Amino acid sequence: MGFIPVNFDEVQEAKPAEPGIHAMQITGCEVTATGPNSNKPGTPMYKINIGFPEEVDAMNLQHYLTLPNEDDDAETLKNKVRGLKRFLEMFNVPYDKSGIDIEKIAFDMVGCQAQGETELSEPDPKSGKIYSRLRVPYLK
Repeated sequence: MGFIPVNFDEVQEAKPAEPGIHAMQITGCEVTATGPNSNKPGTPMYKINIGFPEEVDAMNLQHYLTLPNEDDDAETLKNKVRGLKRFLEMFNVPYDKSGIDIEKIAFDMVGCQAQGETELSEPDPKSGKIYSRLRVPYLK
């Protein structure tokens, strides 16, 4: 295959999704660690990539969930578990109600879909870029 015809004149950068309700799909989930600017650097978290399958020009958004760990106080632990449950329920990700298999949940997330709400971030101070942010609903 030597030559692939493409029209570079029509190529544009993706834009953040408009604020509102959108069809969403988890396209990737990575188990990683919080960065040096975190309250507790190196603690486990999910870095989740979410796409908009019905909006080809919308850029994917990144969503981060810090995971419970042995250094969490009772309030922090409760908030992390609540945030994780909200997200898993929103996307109908299967999970064991008695505990977390971190790798299995990360694997099971990919492909899960939801109708969800986005808002726009403030401009990034360095680049000026604006991103879509996910609004995860409260539990029922």
